[in-house]
Amino acid sequence: MFKKLNYKILLIAVVILATIIVIINLKEGEDRTFRSKVLNIEPDAITELRIYDPQSQEEITLIKNGEDAWTLMVGDNEYIGDKGAIKNVLNMMNNMQTESIITRNENKYEEFEVSEETGIKVKIFQDGDMTDELIIGKFTYQIDEQIKSNSRVSNQQNTKLTSYVRPVEEKNVYAINGFLKMNFTNAKAIFRMKNIMEQNHESYRKLAYNYPGKEYILEKHDIKWMLNNQPVDSAATEKYIRSLAMLRNSSFIDTVDISGIKPTHKLKVEGTGFTPVIVEAYPSQDTTIGYYITSTINPGSIWNGSTGKLFEKIFKSEEYFFDYQ
Repeated sequence: MFKKLNYKILLIAVVILATIIVIINLKEGEDRTFRSKVLNIEPDAITELRIYDPQSQEEITLIKNGEDAWTLMVGDNEYIGDKGAIKNVLNMMNNMQTESIITRNENKYEEFEVSEETGIKVKIFQDGDMTDELIIGKFTYQIDEQIKSNSRVSNQQNTKLTSYVRPVEEKNVYAINGFLKMNFTNAKAIFRMKNIMEQNHESYRKLAYNYPGKEYILEKHDIKWMLNNQPVDSAATEKYIRSLAMLRNSSFIDTVDISGIKPTHKLKVEGTGFTPVIVEAYPSQDTTIGYYITSTINPGSIWNGSTGKLFEKIFKSEEYFFDYQ
């Protein structure tokens, strides 16, 4: 009888042990499952991104407003978001193809910079609900010596870039192709709109300049540009109009108050299909700045007028349109 009882106890113990092992394996299997993609998101459905960089200890929030507009929030400050940059990063995150699982060992998170203290954390929201949370770690590069031996192949083509990422709810650290971290480091500058002017140069019809002691108007009549009703150098004018429309600059100055300064230079651009844009220059006592530049197309932003010769690119002299060489 005791022998039968011992067999029963042993059998029960074996069953319990086997059950525990199965449960543990199933649990671990959830993290060991290889994802072909790190994330599965619908870029157009994303309504908010929060990005925190532990190195700079800066957090930014991107909030979608309407169909195709974004607001960038940094602390108490709000700026217009760069919709092109935001669209690109959403598409990129949706297309992150995994190459391998590098590790599941939490002790190695620091090595790949995917710990809470070292990695850039990205939170993804849809209609107020957080759908995904990702930590972006370091990147490595490797030069393919076999390809490198072919002199016709550029350095960029023979260098393999690998980034490391970890979904917060997983232990897995994934390797993906590309330089992912570059798109999130200094996020404030990357995702802030840098446009100074309306971008469709073909819609420009009238540019009114107001300088100290001088005013003039550059206006399009049919297909010809005229300055104060005088024909101008068409090549010079077209080159200027095109460059003006493409003008973007990231030399923002967020620490200055220009409310007590009067602008000395003003350009008003009018045309079809857009609200008139006014760009103004405020003199600065700092010779490395020269002028503070503002634009109504990008309210709240102030640029350094000397960076990239920004002031000179916008406010051309009257002679430029006649004496261009």
